[in-house]
Amino acid sequence: MTIKTIANGKFIVMTYDWQHEDQTQDGLILVGNENKLSEVTASWVDSWGMSGKIMNCNGKINEHGDITLLGSYEVTDSPNWGWRIEIPCPSENKIRIKMYNISPDGEESLAGDANYDRV
Repeated sequence: MTIKTIANGKFIVMTYDWQHEDQTQDGLILVGNENKLSEVTASWVDSWGMSGKIMNCNGKINEHGDITLLGSYEVTDSPNWGWRIEIPCPSENKIRIKMYNISPDGEESLAGDANYDRV
């Protein structure tokens, strides 16, 4: 994972890669926060399971720096499904990203749990 700021520090870009069945996958999360308010917006893309649409998300950042984002995606012949991304405030050398799939009935299941260490 690479994390950097862009647009004069107004946005954070997180690019990452991971493995699934011996194939490299990759993605990007772009996070914006206006004037340090608790609301954040984000756009997320990933090479695995996404149709080519950008998932736009809204969420919150708390006083500790933990970010929670919520987006949704279309499923044929079904109401939209939800997707939650949790990014706890990173320690100096570690960051974790957890993702949850949310059924139209509100049932959540862990879809991904990635831990990154600074190298």
